[in-house]
Amino acid sequence: MDSYYYKLLAKCRLAGAGDNPMFDWWRSFPQPRRVVYLEVSPETAWRRSREGARLNRLEHYGDVPDRDAFERYQGDLRKTMREEIRDLPVTVIEEHRDPARTAAEIRKVLAHELG
Repeated sequence: MDSYYYKLLAKCRLAGAGDNPMFDWWRSFPQPRRVVYLEVSPETAWRRSREGARLNRLEHYGDVPDRDAFERYQGDLRKTMREEIRDLPVTVIEEHRDPARTAAEIRKVLAHELG
């Protein structure tokens, strides 16, 4: 499983909805054998968002995204997400400029898990 499922839980916690009983229900689902956490720097994420133009409300603090609000949120999101996955087997894939290298590292993790 990739980390997106846990990212959604972390985003909801940051939005103040983390104590909703639905999230306890989600956490009761069978746990994955492994979480693949793709590390992306706030700088890269900001650039990919077209400097805030493509952000949604669960990706920054405040009403209007700016870089500072985005980077603060991303730091809190990373911390909260790591709390969500702290008891799970996690493989962190560091950020690479080359998508093929990232994909190769993910394939290596999957081959190890499935092999």
